[in-house]
Amino acid sequence: MAKIRNQQEKPSLGQEILAVGGIFLAAFILLCLVSFSNDPTHIFSASGNWGGTVGQFIARVLTSFLGISSFLLPLLIFLFSLQFFSPNASFTRIPYVFVGCTGIILASTGLFGTMTNPSLELLGNVYPSGGHLGSLFAVFFEKAFGGPGSVLFFVAILIVSLMAAVKFSLYLATIKVSQIWGWGLDRMRARKQAREKKSTDKAAVTRNRIPAQDIEELDEDFGKTINIPRVHEPVKLIAHEEEDEEFHPLPVSAAEFRLPSLNLLDKPDSKELHIDHQFYYEVSKKLENKLKDFGVEGTVSGISPGPIITTYEYAPAPGVKINKVVSLADDIALGLKAESVRIVGSIPGKAALGIEIPNPERLVVHIRDILASEVFQKSPSKLTIGLGMDVVGSPVLTNLAKMPHLLIAGATGSGKSVAINAIICSILFKSTPDEVRLLMVDPKRIELSIYEDIPHLLHPVVVDPKMASRALMWAVREMERRYELMEEMR
Repeated sequence: MAKIRNQQEKPSLGQEILAVGGIFLAAFILLCLVSFSNDPTHIFSASGNWGGTVGQFIARVLTSFLGISSFLLPLLIFLFSLQFFSPNASFTRIPYVFVGCTGIILASTGLFGTMTNPSLELLGNVYPSGGHLGSLFAVFFEKAFGGPGSVLFFVAILIVSLMAAVKFSLYLATIKVSQIWGWGLDRMRARKQAREKKSTDKAAVTRNRIPAQDIEELDEDFGKTINIPRVHEPVKLIAHEEEDEEFHPLPVSAAEFRLPSLNLLDKPDSKELHIDHQFYYEVSKKLENKLKDFGVEGTVSGISPGPIITTYEYAPAPGVKINKVVSLADDIALGLKAESVRIVGSIPGKAALGIEIPNPERLVVHIRDILASEVFQKSPSKLTIGLGMDVVGSPVLTNLAKMPHLLIAGATGSGKSVAINAIICSILFKSTPDEVRLLMVDPKRIELSIYEDIPHLLHPVVVDPKMASRALMWAVREMERRYELMEEMR
């Protein structure tokens, strides 16, 4: 398993060759451009260029054709060469990357061509602003759209090219910048209020304090000195009072997110439920005889083995009341030497009662079997959670949206933590951070610390009781805001 995982995390040989070749090509082009000499008499000679004669020729062609935008070419080649080191790199995006990079260079060339200054000095050399191509674009588009219109056109082409090349989202970038800006303003406002409060308290203490020497001067006319006792400052248990940190939800990551694979979960053992017909027949006979001892006539008409318990379909004789059979649950458990017996009542579609008896050998229910089931994979709700398996071994699923006030309670060791982890894992394997955000509060600092780095978190796992109160208040305000939006939209 570890060997397979290492192979998946390692890029292919072709990817590494492309990445290394692209990085060295970008470095060579950058050296040629940096050491470029614009002397027209040395077009085909080295003339001090670090790339030699070839480097001087390449730099001459790029700068004369693209101008200062030629420096973007090695930068783009370097950035996209690094992406090929990732094992998740896809060759299907090469056409989009090529078109996007071409658009970025052409748009920047046109923007530099619209500048009034025909040349720029950089690194001790003089480079043309837009080159021949930029000047041609500037003249053509200025006649068609005018000066400001051509600038807007080139900016639009630049943004669209970025979206095609690096999957840049202007909407997500704007939201993230606004959230960071709002968070910074809130922090500055909180610090300003704290400083004002501190200065106000300090002024009040100074104003109320009466120095001892002033009191002695007031009593000089009486010819005696008044002894003023020294008032000690109260002992502070806390050296400094920290500012209460406000609750700020984290922004959604703008990166592309893929749902995790079920290979992250442990595979269940190959051990399957072994159906021993003779054992089940013997238990059914004991069940019939034990009920007959209490005056209840009937037969076992069906047996449904499960991983933990087995359901026996008991058909009582005519005239037997169901309540009489239900009241004998403890007596049946004693007679069958079982831990407990549960009578679920009538089975829909059958004239029989369901009597659940624990199996002597129980199987472990793995969450991977539940999440890999077809019912879970095809469930439309993003809040579908797996609860386990029923008495016949079928996955039991439910929609968390239908029970927003869920409470999980039970004795120690009854499986509360297992249920919480199953709910969280069901959401992580079903929904992306754009679809579901999680707010976790863990005052014990034990149960939920393993989920600290998942991208679905609205805020780092809250362990401080004061921060938990602020987080829940934020959730209440967010819920009220959404109610108001729904009211406005009718």
